[in-house]
Amino acid sequence: MRRLPKPAIVLLITLAAAGTLGLLAYLRAGARPASTPGGFLSTRSAQLTDARTGNAYSFDLVAREDAEAAGVGLSTLLVVGPSLSLCSASGPEPEIDFSLDGEEFPGNAPLPEIRCGTASGMAVVIDGCTATIDLHGYVHSDYPLVTYMGMMSLDLSLHKEAGPADAQVEITVHTPKEDIRLRGNLDGQVDMDTCQ
Repeated sequence: MRRLPKPAIVLLITLAAAGTLGLLAYLRAGARPASTPGGFLSTRSAQLTDARTGNAYSFDLVAREDAEAAGVGLSTLLVVGPSLSLCSASGPEPEIDFSLDGEEFPGNAPLPEIRCGTASGMAVVIDGCTATIDLHGYVHSDYPLVTYMGMMSLDLSLHKEAGPADAQVEITVHTPKEDIRLRGNLDGQVDMDTCQ
């Protein structure tokens, strides 16, 4: 039996390790599974009760996965309760004028134009009785939660039983200071056209 030269063995091990790391990066938190396009979810005037604290939050969510492209869509979210309020937000694209001569170039000021409301181009997967949504938005959080006010990104997962029943919700709000987590039962009408 012929053995591989030592450099070939090192190369094979390196390629296997790189492939494993690439797979792990793909499967990291936030990576979304493949989905079927076109789901719709609405939970207007619902209440989320956090299992850890027992605090109740008003919870309004309307999301639609694009009918043509799986995994992307629109999300509108408003959560308000003790020490925490947050919303999905949208704003303008950044602009810089590179047509001028020199080394300094003026741009727009996008932050003052950011508003609570529907955020488009978000990661939205609505399949069966489960929805996973990543969105950007605004959060105002006070003690005893993280004291922070400003822009955030948010991961949301929702699972319900078939029919107009209540649902389970998990939210992770990513702030520059630390994450804020809510998890619990959602009481109220939950409409999902993919959950029969």
